[in-house]
Amino acid sequence: MLLGVMMALGVGFFSWTALGILCGKVADKRIDAMAFYAVAYSCCAVAYIPFVKWSIATGSEPRLNELLGWIGSYGALEAIGMIIVTKSMERGSQAVTWTLAQMAMIIPFLFGVIWGNDRPAIMAWVGVVLMLACVISLGFGQVKTAQNSKTSRSAIWALSGFVILGIALALSMIPSYWLGWKDESNLRTFLSVASPGILLVSVCAVRRVKIRRDVALYGISAAIAILLGYVFLYKSMDMLSSCGLTAICYPLSVGSCIIGVNLYGFIVKKEVFAKGIIWGIIGILLIVVGNA
Repeated sequence: MLLGVMMALGVGFFSWTALGILCGKVADKRIDAMAFYAVAYSCCAVAYIPFVKWSIATGSEPRLNELLGWIGSYGALEAIGMIIVTKSMERGSQAVTWTLAQMAMIIPFLFGVIWGNDRPAIMAWVGVVLMLACVISLGFGQVKTAQNSKTSRSAIWALSGFVILGIALALSMIPSYWLGWKDESNLRTFLSVASPGILLVSVCAVRRVKIRRDVALYGISAAIAILLGYVFLYKSMDMLSSCGLTAICYPLSVGSCIIGVNLYGFIVKKEVFAKGIIWGIIGILLIVVGNA
């Protein structure tokens, strides 16, 4: 259980924090976000092909159709959610959009409790609530600088992104609940990057987006963070599943990512320290200690 928790925290604090920093640089340089994600996910898919045990995937994989359905749907919904979030940030308040996107972690948490029959300790519930308070504090603390008209215009887009991303994250957890199943073919990770990669590349092709050198460089860098994140995220889920705690995986990873990105802003970019981070740290500690 402890190793699964450490992996979930590591995914957020290292892989997803690195991805968050890269996304920030992409936004600062006004690089096309859709093209950036398309390069990142397509590179992930191509790079992971040699690691898939195709003889098992196409032969003895007992849940091949279910894996294709659930993880393929997860990847597609994630890509759609990313497109909606990008549009919301373009049309309105980035603070509101960011907050709702991060709050999507509550959907897989509740899904694990209701559908997966997970039983997190009471302290874990309190920890998740504190992490949501952290997200709200960080996000809406910036709304003062946003125009009201922008906030209102982006509300529907942001809410849609919250729901779609939350459902997508929940779908990604389903294979961890299959009794006795192990991803011996490594197909789960491949489908997780190939599905959004295909959809995003298709959207870019329809939009006739040209991939510039800077987009390619940032996309390839992001691909490393994304791929490592998926590999260890799924290992963490499977380990926590054996303890009936799959539900806490995303709150731990998202929470540590939020802390990592904000610490980077404070230490490297010399930004004002966000006091809301303290709620996130306490929340993570409660989740870990409560289920120890």
